Amino acid sequence: MSKKTEESLSAANVRKLSDEEIGLELQRQREALYGLRAKSVTEKVEDTSERSKVRKGIARLATERTARRLAEAARSGKPSKSSKTAGAAESAKSVKPVKKTARAKA
Repeated sequence: MSKKTEESLSAANVRKLSDEEIGLELQRQREALYGLRAKSVTEKVEDTSERSKVRKGIARLATERTARRLAEAARSGKPSKSSKTAGAAESAKSVKPVKKTARAKA
């Protein structure tokens, strides 16, 4: 990853991107990470910190995308789809306990 790419993924620059641009950049960064993983197995990697930089860029992009989705959900008054704990608590109430049966000995 070049210095220019690293700078373009700063938090301030990520906030300026549109939702579509974030999705495209996220896909591009994931492909780059895959390429770096494959490269590290097949040949000597010149810059060992490059994988870390790409992972941090992916995290910045994903964080901004999640923040936008949560902000949109808050504006519309709908519960967010990414709330895993609310759905898990609701589904746990409807689950019946399973009775344990004796296993046949082999």
